Amino acid sequence: MWIERSPDNEATVRILWAEQAALDLPREVTLMETIPQATAEERFLSKLASIDLHHGPCSTAMPYTELEVIGCELTPPVRGALENLGFRDFAKSMGFFVARRSLDAAIGAY
Repeated sequence: MWIERSPDNEATVRILWAEQAALDLPREVTLMETIPQATAEERFLSKLASIDLHHGPCSTAMPYTELEVIGCELTPPVRGALENLGFRDFAKSMGFFVARRSLDAAIGAY
């Protein structure tokens, strides 16, 4: 899970990190630096390549096939960037969207 750094988010993430460490679990949450003047779309697009690098076929044998995005609309540029990574199935709801791709598409994105 990738979350933008903010005072509220950071406090919550630090609690999660402590709980995961107490259970000897790996960290499952990553804090991302934000670009304060950027729109939600610009912030998402600026982080997508990094997310894909860390969880895509270049870094794991089982790359991610689903991405839930909270706080950013599924605009044409966002959809286009995701389609370039093989995402074809999109579901929108209030305040978030989910993008899905097949495992073959995830592996073949490169």
